[in-house]
Amino acid sequence: MVDTLLACGQEHLFAHWPAAGDADDDKHRFLAQAAVCDAGYPGGLAQYVRNAKKLLADSKEGANPFDGWTPSVPDGIVVSYASAEHQRLEQAGMQEVGCAAFVLVAGGLGERLGYSGIKVALPVERTTDASYLQVSVRHPKPDTRVLIPVCS
Repeated sequence: MVDTLLACGQEHLFAHWPAAGDADDDKHRFLAQAAVCDAGYPGGLAQYVRNAKKLLADSKEGANPFDGWTPSVPDGIVVSYASAEHQRLEQAGMQEVGCAAFVLVAGGLGERLGYSGIKVALPVERTTDASYLQVSVRHPKPDTRVLIPVCS
């Protein structure tokens, strides 16, 4: 794992490591975490670093990853709360909710969403306006790092 990180130009990670024999548990823990990341990312950490460098270079140059895309408002309907149509749609949704899950959004602010707080504070459903974070804390699952189920 050390060789992989060095080959990716990540020598700064080791610049201030304690001498051999010091903090070995911490070093092993770090390398074990890096190995999990390496195994979990398509192409491993080397590809992750290449992608990160390209994204940063594109950002520096002002490249817009959405060039060529045309935003549009999706078709939809307005349903009055507690109306017969709302109840019908709610019933249909309840039949599907067992298969529903939310992907936890990446960190950072939601400024592109027009939101002034962190994205994990956005509501994920309308009955209680519970946020991503609240739902994940109330309904912990082994895989909450990736998926947050709507129901327990």
